[in-house]
Amino acid sequence: MARQTIRAYAWLMRIRRAAVILSITVLAICGVMARAQDAGGAVTVIDAWTEIRFGEAIAFMIEVEAEAGVGAAEVIFQENGAAEAVVIPAVFEDEPGGAHRAAAILDLTRYALTPFARALYTWRITDRAGGAVEIDQPPLQYDDTRFDWQMYNRENIYLYAYDRPTAQVQAALNQAIIAQTRITQPLRLTMPASINIYLYNDAADLRSALTLHGRDAIEGYADPRHNVILLSAPPTYAELDLRRQLPHELAHIYIGHHTEEQAVPAWLVEGLALYFEAEPDPDLRAVFEEAAQNGALHPLEALCPAFPLDRQGFALAYAQSYEVVRYIERRYGPAGLRSLLDAYKEGASCRGGVAQGLGVALDALEHDWLLALDAGDSSADGPALWPWLVLLFVFAAWPAVFLTFTRRR
Repeated sequence: MARQTIRAYAWLMRIRRAAVILSITVLAICGVMARAQDAGGAVTVIDAWTEIRFGEAIAFMIEVEAEAGVGAAEVIFQENGAAEAVVIPAVFEDEPGGAHRAAAILDLTRYALTPFARALYTWRITDRAGGAVEIDQPPLQYDDTRFDWQMYNRENIYLYAYDRPTAQVQAALNQAIIAQTRITQPLRLTMPASINIYLYNDAADLRSALTLHGRDAIEGYADPRHNVILLSAPPTYAELDLRRQLPHELAHIYIGHHTEEQAVPAWLVEGLALYFEAEPDPDLRAVFEEAAQNGALHPLEALCPAFPLDRQGFALAYAQSYEVVRYIERRYGPAGLRSLLDAYKEGASCRGGVAQGLGVALDALEHDWLLALDAGDSSADGPALWPWLVLLFVFAAWPAVFLTFTRRR
């Protein structure tokens, strides 16, 4: 009798559990149907897909059944990190059997969509009875499909390359890991979950990918919104290029991951990116030295919003930003650089961030830096040499002085 009671109880519990699962399933289906149904009737999605032509257009396609017929359709498209969504009107036509097909086209020659960007989009369909429904779609990945990318991974770095020796790709991964450590440890910055690096085999391939989308670059481009880096590194001399490019673009990713780059002065963003390069650019150093000798340096405040557009002014702004950041690191340490980033993360102005992060006015920082230039501090990686030269002269000259004094006696 006890066994029969236990079996009956277990059977009852199974029925109750099945009833609960069925109820949850029915409620979920009803919720979806309620979203896709209005006074005019129901809208049922038969199929939805996209067709991407890199650099040309993205076609959003959907096929539905609507009891009252389709009156209008549109796609709400938003790139990851974009402030506003784009509404794309759709053209629809009736299919045999009561189905309706709609197509919306995003013209990529007018909309500057970043290569390898991620985006979300939603279909909004209005039936002829006035009812409306919004149908969310899976995230979209906008890849450069012109090349056969091969993926390599280490830690949080995902590196993509095509037609490149495996040993060279592994060396690039090593450089990325080393550069990441050099950036994160002194500034105490957190790592993004993943960083995607795409290596183009020449500058023309990279430039074509970016020019199609309203941007231009010679060697590299970083997009912190997507944690994506695009680099041009010809396989014949890739190691030399990547020793500069990888740390530079990774610094942009980390600054953008910590705070929006637009909130940080241009001289600090680019100065940090140059500071973490494995090898300083000797050409930039020559540009800076010439301007410093001629008294033609930019006022530091002028480099807060953006750099000059002309080639010579732009190169000097880059070189000057590096020198200022190097001076700040030597005087205030890595903690001073991190304090600057924190101040701008909190919304400080260009002047206010320096005052809050370093405890000095922007004009005073620039004045002290220029004094250090005159003293020869900024141009040397180590301490000034003149005290050691004086000591060397004293030790070299004292025997002659001693002999002269002895002879006179």
